[in-house]
Amino acid sequence: MKSQTEREKAYRKIREAIMIGTLKPGEKLAERHLCEMLELGRTPIREAIRQLESEGFLRVVPNRGAYVINMSIHDIEEVAEVVGVLEGYGAAKAAKIITPKQLNELKKIGAKFHAIAKDWNYEAYAELDFKFHDFFPRIIGNTFLIAEIRKMRNKSFRLRSPRTFLFVHVNEFIRDHEKIIEAMSERDPKKACDAMQLHVKRAKDHFIQFLKENSWIL
Repeated sequence: MKSQTEREKAYRKIREAIMIGTLKPGEKLAERHLCEMLELGRTPIREAIRQLESEGFLRVVPNRGAYVINMSIHDIEEVAEVVGVLEGYGAAKAAKIITPKQLNELKKIGAKFHAIAKDWNYEAYAELDFKFHDFFPRIIGNTFLIAEIRKMRNKSFRLRSPRTFLFVHVNEFIRDHEKIIEAMSERDPKKACDAMQLHVKRAKDHFIQFLKENSWIL
């Protein structure tokens, strides 16, 4: 049980460092430094690295070590296109069957974004954003869609983006969420799909621009 808890801690902390930009694309993970920083042995660190590699966050090079995935613009464009299709489909299907109770739950999630953004609480925003995007495939009960969306989002923006990027554009993203919720309220599948795909495209476009400006990508 202890070893599993340590592995989960290592996984969570390394993944968070990648998502918020502490570990940058292309950067090599220093195993000894991670052990000291997280106060863990090599075994849970290595297990966490293997899991993060399988999820698309890291690339392990034999005899050289683990590196944060550094995607090209072409890679990000292609993956974001797939994310848009999958999430747009999920939103459209959800709009047809969402119940009043589920809609109320979604509105409560949407209402929390403003307060979190005002406080610049990146971790809370990232967690809530994951919950928001996970909401639609959960409504339709498609476990395969949920798995594919999560996998592709991991690959696209490493699920979340650096906090400086996020909070520059946070008001735009919140307005996108409100448009999606509005479409759900109207039970309008096309509007829901279009709003979700526009949201994904906007995030992708801003993200690529951020990476270019900060020399994080070729």
